Amino acid sequence: MPAQQAAQLLSSLTPEQKALKLYDWSFWARDDQLIPPPRADRFNDWIHWLILAGRGAGKTRTGAETVRQWIKGGFTYVNLIGATAEDVRAIMLEGESGIMTVCPPDERPRYLANQKTLKWPNGAISLIFSAE
Repeated sequence: MPAQQAAQLLSSLTPEQKALKLYDWSFWARDDQLIPPPRADRFNDWIHWLILAGRGAGKTRTGAETVRQWIKGGFTYVNLIGATAEDVRAIMLEGESGIMTVCPPDERPRYLANQKTLKWPNGAISLIFSAE
């Protein structure tokens, strides 16, 4: 949506609606940041999704929002894998575009560092792995 159109929409919302819109990834995301749709002739024909982009392109936010969408969609397990355990914690979980930041308070998981686990309010679990 063009910036002017988005600004008009936001100005027409109540404060409560604006607060909800803050967490609406489909409103803020670019098309290339949304989960690729299945092809018309196949159901969910992809199993890997590579986001090849430079610094500041929104890879971390895209990953966090995708995990959030999968958890909301009923996945029981969505695991997180990073280069190091510290990368997972500092970037994927607690960073400015990490899971703990992009989830509204009622959807935010509990981070159990000693168990390397996220426990989501709906009962889903994310195990945390590193390449270390």
